[in-house]
Amino acid sequence: MSKIILVSIYLFVCIYSHAQMTTQNTRSKTQTEAQKNLTAVHLINKAFRTGDTSKINTVVSPNFIDHSDRGDIGRDSLKLMIIGMYKTTKDMKTEVIKEFADKDWVFALMRYSGVSHGEIGIPDGPYEMHTMEVVRFKNGLIVEHWSYMELRDIAKFIPQMK
Repeated sequence: MSKIILVSIYLFVCIYSHAQMTTQNTRSKTQTEAQKNLTAVHLINKAFRTGDTSKINTVVSPNFIDHSDRGDIGRDSLKLMIIGMYKTTKDMKTEVIKEFADKDWVFALMRYSGVSHGEIGIPDGPYEMHTMEVVRFKNGLIVEHWSYMELRDIAKFIPQMK
């Protein structure tokens, strides 16, 4: 009888240990995918600050859709937007306030600041904006992006009614 109890305990410990290792491996894989996704989003943020679009194709899908205020745009339009933003706001600073990622999504609360020269829809002079950036991944590449600006920041760009 005691042998049966010992064997049962041994089997339980083995099964429990295997389940724990499987759970940890799954978590590690998800964390690794999440970290890769964050790295991809950081690369895009760096491109906006530097104007360098040479690595965009490594993290953005050819079928990418940016749901922007100008309508849905693709990967080539994203590169042109990055270059245009850099030319008109070379001192742009980006700050990640908080970010979250998993294997399919990155959510980042961002702060952008700098000085505009009036060529990108932002009035001349210093600006500060807060946005929530939402990025969807598929097969390790960015496939969609949405950006939501705070209402008080949007109001800064609307001409005053007279």
